[in-house]
Amino acid sequence: MSVATPEKFLDDDLKSSSLRSQGCLYQYTETKKLQGGLTVYYPRVIGERDPNDPHHWRWGYNWEQKVNGVWKGRSIGSIPCGAVTLIREMQKGGASKDDIIAFIKRAKAKKPLSTKPVLTINAPIAVVLFAGGGGVELPEFSFHSLLRSGKIYRTKT
Repeated sequence: MSVATPEKFLDDDLKSSSLRSQGCLYQYTETKKLQGGLTVYYPRVIGERDPNDPHHWRWGYNWEQKVNGVWKGRSIGSIPCGAVTLIREMQKGGASKDDIIAFIKRAKAKKPLSTKPVLTINAPIAVVLFAGGGGVELPEFSFHSLLRSGKIYRTKT
């Protein structure tokens, strides 16, 4: 008895429009060996690791891509756990693999963090200096230019 392979399973007969691969979102733990020989798993979790809690896992996304006629596995790791639910919704909504990958790359982009508070232009002019540096960052002008302009005064303590 001979069993014929349906044509839709043959690689040459697949049409790109009929095959919509979205890739796979997966969870994993990161294993590190400390100097004392102790092995720890990240992210650190108190108690048991909950399989349904995105904060208890590291996240990755993988997919296959045809390169020069050969299927190659690709992946992106260290996806922010806050993006996991949105990626799942995109997959359920039928978003393309390229849209999901673009979203992940935007979610992973480092946003510059301001380490000092910034005053607006119309903020009150009272400036307090703290010992040891730090302080407040003033936009478009410096503390010394305010001193020279007479808008603020240096007092002795």
